[in-house]
Parts: sequence; structure tokens; C-alpha cells
Amino acid sequence: TICGLSFMFSKIALANVTAMGLIAYRFLFAFLGFLLLRLTGIVRIRLKQEHVPQMMLVALFQPILYFMFETYGLTLLTSAEAGMMIALIPIFVSILSGIFLKERPLPLQVVFIILSVSGVIFIQIMSQDKLGASPPLGYVLLFCAVLSAAFFNIFSRKSSKTMKPEALTYFMMLSSAIFFNAVYLIQLGWKGRIGDYFIHLSKVEVVGPLLYLGLMASIGGFFLVN
Repeated sequence: TICGLSFMFSKIALANVTAMGLIAYRFLFAFLGFLLLRLTGIVRIRLKQEHVPQMMLVALFQPILYFMFETYGLTLLTSAEAGMMIALIPIFVSILSGIFLKERPLPLQVVFIILSVSGVIFIQIMSQDKLGASPPLGYVLLFCAVLSAAFFNIFSRKSSKTMKPEALTYFMMLSSAIFFNAVYLIQLGWKGRIGDYFIHLSKVEVVGPLLYLGLMASIGGFFLVN
């Protein structure tokens, strides 16, 4: 539910800010929100040096690679098309789990995976008059996002055996906030429009969706996954 609603809020924000700007603000809000939880003592974080390489691998696939592919793909596709592509993640997670973690899905899990993909195929067929007009690049980018999310699930699963989910989630928010905001500021600086960084944050139609994307979808969603 959290993931599904995030597509709608992303589309609202993308009408007012660039794709990279959206990602940068999203994880800035997420990190600041997590930092507030940490400073108030609601969440306690202990980052161990021996866990850093593993956490960096997790953060590389999610949020860094995933959100670059997803957000740019979302600029080319509708939220419904993006949602259908993302619904394929369980298939790739199951395949990669068998390869890397030697985990085999239970028969009931297979049933629900097939049900999920069948739903995607059904919607594609019933909406074929409306779909298909989107550029193929959008589907390629979303497919890369699916693969990134699948690898994230694998490495997050491995990491969950040695570290706490709040520490992993905090590191993900910290690293993505630094990476995406650095890239966005470089883009704005190259165009001589650094002031836009603060102008966008004065718009309700940008800040509103970002509160959901940063706090609910990023902090809440990733913590639940981890």
C-alpha cells in the first residue's frame, strides 16, 4: 500500500520539480525525519564499522540505483504502468533468492506470485488500447528498477541477520541524501540556478507529496522491508 501510493505522490511532485530534484528532496526529508527520531531518543542507532561495506552494498541497489531508474522511468510512464512493472519484483526476488540465498519459495508463495503476475498480465491485456503509447525506454528503466529492487531484497535479507533494521535504514537514508543532493546541486550549479533548490521547497504542491514520500514511504516503508 505504501509503495503503491508513492507513485501517485511522485507524479504530483514531478509536475513541479525535476526527477533528480524529487529524489534529492525525498531523501533529504527522510534523513532529517530519521535524524529527529534519533535525537529525541525514539530510535537508537549504532553503526558498526564492520557493517559499513555491507550497508553500502544495500544502499547502492536501494535507494540509489532503484530510484534513479524508477523516477526517470516514471517521467515516461503513467503511475499505473509503473505500478504494474513494479509488481514483477516478487518474481525476481524468488529467482535470486534461490541462486544467492538457497531459499526456495513455499508452494503457497508460488501461488501468490503467479497470482500477482497474472494480475499484471490481465491489466495489460484489458488496457491495451490505453497502454503502449509510452516510450520503450520507460519500460527499460522500470525493468532496471525491478532488478535493483530484487537485489536489494537479497542483500537486505542477508544484512538482517547481522544488524538491526533501524541502523540499516538510517544508513540508507543518510547515504542517499548525501548522494542525490550532491548530484542535484551540481546540476543546478551547472545551469546557474542554485536558488531553485530553495524555491521548490516553498511550494505546497512539492512539500506535501515530499512529506509522504520522505517520512512514510522512505522511513516507514524501508524500515518495514529491512
